[in-house]
Amino acid sequence: LGGAGNVARNANALGARVSLVATVGDDDAGSTIVQLVGAEGQLSGNLVVVPGRPTTVKTRFVAQGQQLLRSDQEDAAAITSDIERRLLEAIEGELPDADAVVISDYAKGTVSAGVARRTIAAARAAGKPVIVDTKTSDVSVFRGAGFLTPNARELSALTGMPALSNADVEAASAKLMNDLALGGVVVTRSERGMSVVERGQAAQHLTAEAREVFDVSASGAWACSAHNPARFRRGDGHGSRVCIAYDASVEVVPKVRRFVADAPPRCRGRKRNAAHAC
Repeated sequence: LGGAGNVARNANALGARVSLVATVGDDDAGSTIVQLVGAEGQLSGNLVVVPGRPTTVKTRFVAQGQQLLRSDQEDAAAITSDIERRLLEAIEGELPDADAVVISDYAKGTVSAGVARRTIAAARAAGKPVIVDTKTSDVSVFRGAGFLTPNARELSALTGMPALSNADVEAASAKLMNDLALGGVVVTRSERGMSVVERGQAAQHLTAEAREVFDVSASGAWACSAHNPARFRRGDGHGSRVCIAYDASVEVVPKVRRFVADAPPRCRGRKRNAAHAC
């Protein structure tokens, strides 16, 4: 499973019970995704099948453990109003049992402006925090979310500010929080590590441990899923959430394929309430 499915699997691996709301095509790849979701432990699928739309398939070309290039077969056009309505009905149906909402947006057309705005509004009305990891350049639709999780390059592009030093990241994150009324920003910074800037809290900067890197494509998704959304409701400090996210990101980066890393030792054996991903 890739895309939002990868985020859901990794949150599941950390002990969260996850409901995955997403779209798939009415093709063989879509059927395979339905089967893969059904085979996961505490991962339930609420998948909306879109007639005539192909399921996104990514082909990676690898030599000696290094990814050389990737070919994507996809239709990234915006979903229709009918599919949007079905998605929102599924999301709103899952909210009562969810502790948090994770919006994993790979800019494939599923997370439309309407889906983003109504999901955040419904979650806020229900008192459920929202964590957003998006590849889209228009983040205005995520106004009012709890956390946004850009990498340093994305943070710089979104704010028009540098995001190299710790001070840069804090300033750019503060601007992004103010512009979008966010609760906080979690920034993945490649070899510089990870930073979290949260309203009313001192910024935290976690340094990176130098390791041989094969494929960084999954590290952002890990940071999103391992930020441990279910613990917002328990009131745990943001520092422990970020440490767990960082542990997970470091573990997954050296792996070429979409592996699910084991939960860090501090996570194991902890029971978590339901998390919700879309």
